[in-house]
Amino acid sequence: MLEPIGIALLVMLLRATDVSLATLKTIFIIEGRNGLAPALGFFEATIYVIAASLVFRDLGNPFTIAGFGAGFAMGTALGMFLAGKLGLGSVTVRFTKSGDAWALTEALREAAFPLTTFSGGGRDGPVSVIQLNVRKRKVPQVLDVARPWLGECFVTVGDEPVQASSAPAVIETLRRAPGVSWALVARKVHP
Repeated sequence: MLEPIGIALLVMLLRATDVSLATLKTIFIIEGRNGLAPALGFFEATIYVIAASLVFRDLGNPFTIAGFGAGFAMGTALGMFLAGKLGLGSVTVRFTKSGDAWALTEALREAAFPLTTFSGGGRDGPVSVIQLNVRKRKVPQVLDVARPWLGECFVTVGDEPVQASSAPAVIETLRRAPGVSWALVARKVHP
């Protein structure tokens, strides 16, 4: 039989594992990876039940309870670390450049990055905006291609979940947004 501290360490490791899997599973759900998310969910739930059963066997042991909480915290940090290292998720990269950005746009297109361009007006005159939605792991490649123009651009890289959009989904999101007037939101559309 394991000693109370050994059980606490086991609980902590189990929780660190299941919470890490939960973090990755959530990212996979957002990204629409329908095969990976359920598989991770299976292992997450199984590991959780094992950890919880160890805690409930002896609720008088403060070490296992502390291990349960510490494992949750460690799992959150580990899941975030793994997601970052694996380059999971998508981001929007925006380049805002005074004047014309034709050369930068062409360089990014030649590197096979799909993008959208916009013309606008800034404080000092016309600006060009180039927007790309890329996997996080591709951001360094985008910035390498854009290196010759970076001194002339304002660059933003932001986390924005990329998922399939439809009119019903957009309307439903607006309906739930705090401070949005119902008069501005179209009738609910059913798919």
